[in-house]
Amino acid sequence: MLGIALFPIGIIAVYQTGAIEQEALLRQQSSLLSLTSEAAGGEESMLRAADGALSALATMVPTLQSQPDRCSKVFVDFVAAKPEFSFAGYVNASGRVECASRGVGHDVSDSETFREMQANPHALTNVNLNAQISQTSVVIMAEPVGDIGFDGYVLLSLPHTRINDSLSVPGIDHPLDLILFNPDGDVLSAQGGLDDVWKRLPSTISLKDLADGKRRAFTTMSGDGKQRVFAVVPIVAGDVYAIGNWSRDDLADPNWRLPTLLFPLLMWFTSFAVAYLAVHRMVIRHINRIVSEMRTFISTRRVRDLDERSDISDELHEIDRAWHELAATVVHDEADLQHTIKEKTVLLKEVHHRVKNNLQLIASIVNLKVRRAASKEAKTALREVQMRVMTIANVHKALYEASQDGLVPADGMIEDVVNKTVKGVIPHSDQVDLRTSYQAFALYPDQAIPLSMLAAEAVTNALKFVGKTPDGATEICVDLERIDDTRARLTVVNTMGEAIHRWEDVKGTGLGTALMQAFARQTYGELTIEDIGDQHRVSVEFVFRKFSPDQVGNVEVDQSS
Repeated sequence: MLGIALFPIGIIAVYQTGAIEQEALLRQQSSLLSLTSEAAGGEESMLRAADGALSALATMVPTLQSQPDRCSKVFVDFVAAKPEFSFAGYVNASGRVECASRGVGHDVSDSETFREMQANPHALTNVNLNAQISQTSVVIMAEPVGDIGFDGYVLLSLPHTRINDSLSVPGIDHPLDLILFNPDGDVLSAQGGLDDVWKRLPSTISLKDLADGKRRAFTTMSGDGKQRVFAVVPIVAGDVYAIGNWSRDDLADPNWRLPTLLFPLLMWFTSFAVAYLAVHRMVIRHINRIVSEMRTFISTRRVRDLDERSDISDELHEIDRAWHELAATVVHDEADLQHTIKEKTVLLKEVHHRVKNNLQLIASIVNLKVRRAASKEAKTALREVQMRVMTIANVHKALYEASQDGLVPADGMIEDVVNKTVKGVIPHSDQVDLRTSYQAFALYPDQAIPLSMLAAEAVTNALKFVGKTPDGATEICVDLERIDDTRARLTVVNTMGEAIHRWEDVKGTGLGTALMQAFARQTYGELTIEDIGDQHRVSVEFVFRKFSPDQVGNVEVDQSS
């Protein structure tokens, strides 16, 4: 609230500070423009005098064209009277120096000045770093002769050394670099010399864009990447401009800026600091304590005693009380839930135990029937029923002994089923070499039961039809492997060849294959039955699924099989 109350005052202070800065900036820009004009005063007077002399000479030349000696004398006398000029002369329409202070007869038709004057006769100021006649770096001022067509032009040359000598800045304490340029953006002269002059010019705007006849001051980056203040003033209207630049750091004056800006900001931050300290003492530290207690409760289920300190507000005290009541309720409900889960787990294990006992009882009754059966077909059929009942009993035994929340260890279950199936089908199995490999993983009952039944059927089928290969091998291989985190594969392989059982004892009805297909569908797997060389291979690959009680025990068999 204190920060909100002080906000309008801070806005007013910042606005006033901005107005003061803007006014100071305008005064500074005006001062810099004046300093630039003053610094270029000497060169301005020289260029204005040259401009006037150039006009006078251009007017006089037409009357002296027929008298070359007299015309040249005029230019010689002019240069003698004006030592700041190194050359003065008249260049005719063919590009030859017709009369001049020196270099009469010299051909300058290939010079840039001549080509530009020939294409567009007009008064111009240009720079030539290596003049053909004076053989030095000069500023060239030219004006066409005559008003109709192109009849040559009058030319004056000002050496850069003499121009730079005229640049003086009396009484100015700030570092100033003064540069002259023409409307085309060509640098005519520079106080610091023409070498690397681009480093002292603006990098964001061209000199040609600044040659619009307006006085201006602005701040931008120079070519050498430094922040500089630039001021542009016209020297000879439409022909020559001067640009001065200062380092912004040299112009900065912290004595007036810092206190004006610092006060509103300091007032603003002070209000927030006071507000923060007050809120932290009265609210935040108590909320942090409650949050810490909640996190401790989440990990340890321990709750500290209710804090009855007087420095806590009534609202926070009520929140603390409600939180403690909620924690006590959660602990009590969790205890009841754990007790209920334990009871149901015990009951579920008892159910699995009793189902296993009942199935074993049924298997025992079937075994009695086997002993009293008269025909081999009946005995074989009853043994198969007994085997399937025992297979289901083994799954319930595994569920009873399981410690993983209803998950059945598939490796132990399949191993038990295979061993008991082998003993049940071939009591004396010395003549068959059984090779097994089981990888450990767990399944829910809706996959464990059909997988164990499929394993029993596949092993039974392999034991019935196993044969001896030409090299004497009689093998049955059972492989349970986990392919990755989501898939597994059960494979049963038996050798084929010379039968080790009589055909009438192992005559198939097709029921086993139909059951395996049904069990494979129930595991949501893909069953593959194939003969490869002298081996018969039964394989089912399936994906791990979550528990679905509705699927347990539902085996659909194709009756046409």
